Amino acid sequence: MIENPELWIERVYKSGASSITFHLEATMDPVLLANKIKSLDNCLCAVAIKPETTVSDIPIDLFPLLDMILVMTVEPGFGGQKLIESCVGKVKELRESFKFDKLIQVDGGVDESNIESLKAAGANVIVAGSSIFKSSNPQSIINLFKSH
Repeated sequence: MIENPELWIERVYKSGASSITFHLEATMDPVLLANKIKSLDNCLCAVAIKPETTVSDIPIDLFPLLDMILVMTVEPGFGGQKLIESCVGKVKELRESFKFDKLIQVDGGVDESNIESLKAAGANVIVAGSSIFKSSNPQSIINLFKSH
């Protein structure tokens, strides 16, 4: 998460990015920022929301500009945190109430104990760190995630 993401979009894109995700909480005008990202050739646009941010905090006119929504399931900043269960409901809310039919990514505290509930809620992009890297058998965790 960076402050003033507007200042970095061009540099990130020119460095080879084909997708740019910004935190809703880090910008004053998310719709303007998303339009800037979408104006770049073949660049996907995503927004991330922190655990305390509600789905209704996402401006309704931002949804059509998004290729993905990232639901942070822990507070951004460091690995190894436990998934905040209330965030699973945000994924379901995006799918059911907001009818968001594009990618929904979850990041933070994802492991073998919660992968099924995240997928059932509608998550289809999974970020996993500690559950893989701290496992005695990382390949088994990767295989489990792939099978869901």
